[in-house]
Amino acid sequence: MKKAFQASSSQYFSVEKYVDNFGPKLDQFASKRVRPDVICNACKQVMHTVGEDGPLRDATWAHNPSRQAPWCPLKESAGAKYEILSPSEPDELSGVVLRKSFFVNWLLHWSHIIEMVPMCDIYTFIKFIQYADRKNLWQQRGLEEWFLPYIFLATCDFPPPKSKTGKNWRQEWIRCRFDSRVRTADDLWIRTDGDWGYIKAEYILPINVKQPNPKHLISVKQITPDKNFLKRVSRFGNTFQINAMKEQFPVDIQ
Repeated sequence: MKKAFQASSSQYFSVEKYVDNFGPKLDQFASKRVRPDVICNACKQVMHTVGEDGPLRDATWAHNPSRQAPWCPLKESAGAKYEILSPSEPDELSGVVLRKSFFVNWLLHWSHIIEMVPMCDIYTFIKFIQYADRKNLWQQRGLEEWFLPYIFLATCDFPPPKSKTGKNWRQEWIRCRFDSRVRTADDLWIRTDGDWGYIKAEYILPINVKQPNPKHLISVKQITPDKNFLKRVSRFGNTFQINAMKEQFPVDIQ
């Protein structure tokens, strides 16, 4: 990746900026210089420079090899999406209530989504809802309504917008990921107590390949999950987005 996190300064460093701030690998006596650790913001593991002996603008960060290192979502070769599994013990009544509440609040969900990832495509959101219907996601025991924007962003890909206006807002390819405890969406209610971490990874638009991989990674930003966003955000949706949702879900949205 192009940038890694340095905890003591709370800053992100490219290799070039890191060397500018903390010096090259060797000091004036050709001895190994002691420099502060930088970490991967997804798995919190220490990283090292790759290509520091060449042009610094081309150098990148890589995870230190370790058999004990936790699974890291950013090391997946193509940024594999989280899988949503149909509930093994569905709660049908709670599912009906949750789905109805979601559609009452869908504009609040959408507003929070575009807070985190500007210029999302409304049709990606629509397809996610249809996928959730097919998988009966609503009936999953332990699923809370405030989880839904985070699950949506983590299970879908967000290439840069193609329109001129959209490109002015966002030129990066975005992928969102949960912390290393969460490998499938089910882990949100099995392995955590709603205290999971969340990151937004930004990639350059790849050339000659369909989707980015770790070598295209620019930076990783921490997002603090907001359990109370339904009470905080204002409803937002343009006419096109609202009409698209009404057309796809005429029974649910009046």
